[in-house]
Order: sequence, then structure tokens, then C-alpha cells
Amino acid sequence: MKTAEAVKNAFENLFQQAKPKNIQTDKGSEFYNSQLKSLFQRHSINHYSAEGDHKASVVERFNRTLKNKMFRVFTYRNSYKYVDILHLLVKSYNDTEHRSIGMAPSQVTREVEPQIFKKLYGFLEKNPKVILNREIS
Repeated sequence: MKTAEAVKNAFENLFQQAKPKNIQTDKGSEFYNSQLKSLFQRHSINHYSAEGDHKASVVERFNRTLKNKMFRVFTYRNSYKYVDILHLLVKSYNDTEHRSIGMAPSQVTREVEPQIFKKLYGFLEKNPKVILNREIS
């Protein structure tokens, strides 16, 4: 069972190696408690949760794809060691064309984000960020 204390300790260990700017979690009480809130504030980390199940399904699909890639390597190597190749597996995933967006994630740029969003969801964002480039006299 994930307790607030166990999750806090896990994040403290993580922050010794790397410190993210943002952390997205589900809305579980193990993530939304005073201990973690204090820890995230102390490290200036933005903690948030996504609404809806769609984002979870995207992550679950990624996890399934990554596991498939890992088990191919496990079979080939006859070993469950993956730490040394994890970065290569993630790079392979990011460099592989995805049917849903019609390109590899590593090729996505700010310029094509609106087209990809429309392709995935069938509409444009309600409040897209607009950058105006005009001079004021």
C-alpha cells in the first residue's frame, strides 16, 4: 500500500538524483497530502493532476509498448537487466512513427501541435496560447 510517508520518501530519493520542474500524478491521497505539498513547495515543483481518463490511457499505452520492447530484450539477453538500455528503449519509442499522430514524437514541433491536437481530438483547443508579434507605436 502506498502511504503518504512512503511516497514522500520515494520523491526525496528521486530529488537527490534529479529535480523535475513539474510532476503529474493521479488524484490519490498518497499524492495529495500535507507532507508532499510541503516537499514540492520546498523544491519549487509544480504538482498537478489531469482531468479525465484519456491521459491515463495514453500513459498506459506507452507503458505497454515499453514493456513489449523490454521483454524482447530480456528474451534476447536471457536477463532482466534493463537499466543500461532504458534510455535506448525510450529513444526508440520517441523516434518511431505513431499511427495516431502520423509522425514520431521526436519530430513534433510547436508549429504542428495544433494539427496534431485536431487529429487526435477532432477539434482545436478552446484557449490556445496566442503569441502576437506586432509593434505598438
